[in-house]
Amino acid sequence: MLSEYKKNIEVQKEVLASLPRNNKKNEKLYQEKIEELLKKYKETKEVVLSEILKRKKRYESLEYDKRIDTLTQEINKLSASLPILNQYNSSYEKSKLNILLYELGHFYETELEKVNIDIRKTINLFETVGIKLTPDKFIYSFYSNKYMEKFLTPNITEEELKKSFEEIYWKCPDIITHITLNFKYLYYQNKKKFDIFYKNMILELENNKTKEKYQELYQERSELIRNNAYLLQNSFLEEKLNINDYTEDKIKKAYKSIISEEPTEQIKHDVIKLYNATIEYKNYLDYEYIINNIKQLYKEKDKYKNIYNNKKKEIEKIERKLFSDTKKIPKIKNQNKIDVLNSNINNDIQTLKKLYEELEENYFLEQIAKIDESTTVYDILTLATSNYNYLIKQVKENEKEETEINKLNKFITNPRINILKTILINEEKDISMLIIDRFNLFGFELKKEQLERENIENLIKDLEIILGSIEMNKLGITIGKIKYIKETNNID
Repeated sequence: MLSEYKKNIEVQKEVLASLPRNNKKNEKLYQEKIEELLKKYKETKEVVLSEILKRKKRYESLEYDKRIDTLTQEINKLSASLPILNQYNSSYEKSKLNILLYELGHFYETELEKVNIDIRKTINLFETVGIKLTPDKFIYSFYSNKYMEKFLTPNITEEELKKSFEEIYWKCPDIITHITLNFKYLYYQNKKKFDIFYKNMILELENNKTKEKYQELYQERSELIRNNAYLLQNSFLEEKLNINDYTEDKIKKAYKSIISEEPTEQIKHDVIKLYNATIEYKNYLDYEYIINNIKQLYKEKDKYKNIYNNKKKEIEKIERKLFSDTKKIPKIKNQNKIDVLNSNINNDIQTLKKLYEELEENYFLEQIAKIDESTTVYDILTLATSNYNYLIKQVKENEKEETEINKLNKFITNPRINILKTILINEEKDISMLIIDRFNLFGFELKKEQLERENIENLIKDLEIILGSIEMNKLGITIGKIKYIKETNNID
């Protein structure tokens, strides 16, 4: 149709060119002919524009399924409870005190406002368990008691807290370390209450089938997302997906990466299973350094007998001396003697800081010693998430980003994990070959190099193109429609 319009325009140009303009009368006729053509083409333009916008509106009339948001909210609520169901987490980890006190213990990486927020959150955690913290509970040092006395004053302002902190800080630069260790001391003093609280919560979550509900909702949301044409179309319009990757040639090329012949309907159906298996294996490769480290620690498990209790006794001995010294300070009048005693207290606190870190590490090592030959690779990763300090250490030693910890926590809650739940701790299986053998048995033609660390992203990209093309066909989304919407976005 466009070619006809162009041809007609050329004809009209020739007509105009042939009209005489040698006098006023002919010039008038010439101008009238131009106005006639302009009017005609403006009317045509309005009709065409109306049709373009009507078609664009029809293409954009897809609706977002609001059930996705409802499910996401429910999933987020349930996922917050999953760490409580982690069999390897102590009540220290279930309460998330481990993360809060890690952050508080690394206050030099943050600001005072964040420090006070973490202190408030920690106090609230104790209160949730039924433990009311008062200033007299903060006995690690004279200065930690003074600051917490101010902190726990009703209606205290941030400005007043800041002023108090600055005054104390110059006298005791390790004040936040003192408070952090005091919280740890209070946890162990009240560990039985924490244990009972979270034991009851586990029973409640199990009775409510929290884990099963999470998995069901997760699967349901995945299906809704996969079948929502609005989301898929918007992924192209917002350029999260490149429409040029979904041409017929690119789709054929993607299929050829996994099968040389024309794909059957069964192959198409199994692509999503292969995709899920590949994503699972990709995560295995990402966290292999953690898996291997725990396997090595497991081989040395005989060394970990009673190391937790022995370290706890060592801490308690130094704390008794510390508390005795702290009580002496208000009674001493000589400032020099106070300074000497404070110096001794600080030295003990620095020792205790190291010992508490070792205590948490020893607890984790004893957890490793308790696992047996029935433990799976999935269990290993679940165990790893139970100790924040261990993960931070591993991430830093292997030059990874701290965001890897959140990714790992998210990964182990994925209901689609299958392979890692079948491989035992002492088994040395080539997971890539397990995947290849399983899928090639059902018509695929995968090669080992495709699942190698440096190539697996390419395989994932090909599988995403295949899955995307299947969804496009099912949902009626075409390259033409996407390009049409993009090209008409600036027409009004």
